[in-house]
Amino acid sequence: MTAIGDVPCNGCNLCCRYGIVVLHPGDGDIVENYKTRLAPSPETGEPTIALAVKPDGSCIYLAENGCTVHSSRPAACRAFDCRYLYWIATQTMSRPLRRQKIRHPLEKAVLSQGRKLRRTLTASLTELMTAKTYITKNPD
Repeated sequence: MTAIGDVPCNGCNLCCRYGIVVLHPGDGDIVENYKTRLAPSPETGEPTIALAVKPDGSCIYLAENGCTVHSSRPAACRAFDCRYLYWIATQTMSRPLRRQKIRHPLEKAVLSQGRKLRRTLTASLTELMTAKTYITKNPD
């Protein structure tokens, strides 16, 4: 059993193949240490600094054997947890709504991986309910 953010990935890197990794200097990200691009913020849609991506959309730092900057990965990568993402999706969206909103194959794969690993999550019910309340009150 592991806590949120302590995912037993075992070589899975699906989350590195899809999405925008926004850099957060306030959380310790040193922007100058990364290859970056301007991308729309997932929260606001405004341009923000994010990790660069390869032509296929995967993270610029994803190599055959995993993350090449794992020990100094951005805060968003350190905090990401597919199990938590799955839990939030199932608590805040009906199955038909999830099918409608979650269309990208890699996004579906990341959620599926979270579903498979969900029993390894030891977050307390209070932590999860607090997160659910926040997300419900602050959609998109």
